[in-house]
Amino acid sequence: MRPIISAVMLVLATGQFLAAGPDAGTAGSPSVTLYYFHRTQRCTGCTNAEARAFEAAREAFGSEIQKGRLVLKSVAVDGTKEERQLAGEFGAFGPSLFIASSKDGKSELIQLEEMWDKIREGDSAYKAYVVENLQRRLL
Repeated sequence: MRPIISAVMLVLATGQFLAAGPDAGTAGSPSVTLYYFHRTQRCTGCTNAEARAFEAAREAFGSEIQKGRLVLKSVAVDGTKEERQLAGEFGAFGPSLFIASSKDGKSELIQLEEMWDKIREGDSAYKAYVVENLQRRLL
């Protein structure tokens, strides 16, 4: 767990963790980034997993995205040097979803480990899973 916290602090320090939006600096206001990590060469299932996760976030939290409180990022684990470094810091090696959040000076990084199980359950179960996890961090 300690390496993950160190990685989050490193990413925060380098400014890669969150994109600053108009309200991103508001005291007590959480900032959240939904990361979808993937390989450069992608199958239809992996492409759809990203599309559905981002679609769910846009549908449920469009205003939070506009305010800059929620950022959606797609990162190739085998892409640019910066992308590879970020993937390494998160421990992402293939298709995976992570939520990174910051509120009141406290950072949290979680992997949505049930994403593939939820995808198998169906589109609505997967989207609900993504929305539920984002909502917990945006409140």
